[in-house]
Amino acid sequence: MQPGHSQTKTRLAKFLEQRVTELRSLKAVSEIAVASGFQGPKMIEMIKDGSVRLPLDRVTQLAAALECDPRILFLLAFEQFTDAATVQSFKEMFGITMFAGDEALMHEIGYAAPTVNSAMKPST
Repeated sequence: MQPGHSQTKTRLAKFLEQRVTELRSLKAVSEIAVASGFQGPKMIEMIKDGSVRLPLDRVTQLAAALECDPRILFLLAFEQFTDAATVQSFKEMFGITMFAGDEALMHEIGYAAPTVNSAMKPST
């Protein structure tokens, strides 16, 4: 367990566990791990149990292996390194929005829907 982390499952851990379960009939955890650049499934299991953080440089590869939006995975991974206010500021600065299905999934794992910064919206 990383210093300062509680025994409570993080939203990243819940999300990872859910996606691995959903993909179980299509991919083994070892396949997901290797596709993410890890040597084997142990790293995935350690991220799921909160004993290690997901390195931010692996988010894109893991998102592809999990067949999920890398923005969602990045925000969940980013939370491991900072507080909720910083994550919210990041979302607002970069105008991060979610698709309707993503919002439902994020709500299910306890993630507040992001706000959209009107200055970041494309003009019509």
